[in-house]
Amino acid sequence: MYYFVTNGIDLYAAVYDEKSDSYHFLDNAVSYKKMLEGNFEIPKKIKPEFPRFTMEQLQDQKLISDYNTSDIWIFGLDTEERIRSFSVNFYQALMDDKHRLPQIKTPSFEMVEDIGIRIMDYSNAGGGHYYGQYRAFWVNDRFGEPQIVSFSVFGTDPDFRGENRTSYTSLVVAVDRFKTSHNSLQYNIDRFAKYDSGNTFSFKHNGQISSMKSLNVIDIVSKHGHGIKVDAGEIVIGTVDASKLLYLDSKDVSALIYNFIEYALLREELRMLNKKK
Repeated sequence: MYYFVTNGIDLYAAVYDEKSDSYHFLDNAVSYKKMLEGNFEIPKKIKPEFPRFTMEQLQDQKLISDYNTSDIWIFGLDTEERIRSFSVNFYQALMDDKHRLPQIKTPSFEMVEDIGIRIMDYSNAGGGHYYGQYRAFWVNDRFGEPQIVSFSVFGTDPDFRGENRTSYTSLVVAVDRFKTSHNSLQYNIDRFAKYDSGNTFSFKHNGQISSMKSLNVIDIVSKHGHGIKVDAGEIVIGTVDASKLLYLDSKDVSALIYNFIEYALLREELRMLNKKK
């Protein structure tokens, strides 16, 4: 089946391909004879690679500051330089969909498919909005329920509601349960992520969650955590080597993403239990 659209000057032609069950734009209109014969060639479109900074460029604070202010903030104005470099490195890893998060099945969840990039807007209880590009993953929770978990990195607004707040860097992990969407975790990287002289970042959390006790979060992680664990009253999420470019299919980065997925799902499970009380 062929489709033609014209404004009297420009002509666009498309064809339905039964093999792939999809529509394709053609470079040129085909003759009636070729249409009857089904004689057409689907153009091969090469998707451009997502542009990545080099490690040297990631250390150039002027360059990444310009990059940060060119569109949506990736890091906060008050974020220190080392975390700024890491945040851009990690954000670009999320946006680089040439590298896919490997499928995995653990006792706490199953990573079914790396969906890729999508533009979303997730809000929080305080009225803040996190609008932008997210890397999304289709997962099944430990009960087999399908959900979509999305990741992105944002710099917070210092003038939100005129309150003159500290502008920090936030890793946003959101969960879509297909009927409802929820900003499950706003992880303050400036506050909770620690790094050493080798530029290895360690991610921990205190279990903080609005309207609930942190001890409840720590308790559910202690009982059902697989990749994450509780140590000295803190939730240990993982570590990543930021002395190199980050990719989702590298061992340490994928492990960190898996653990954040697990943490977000357990937090949502606790929220659901709290609603039933």
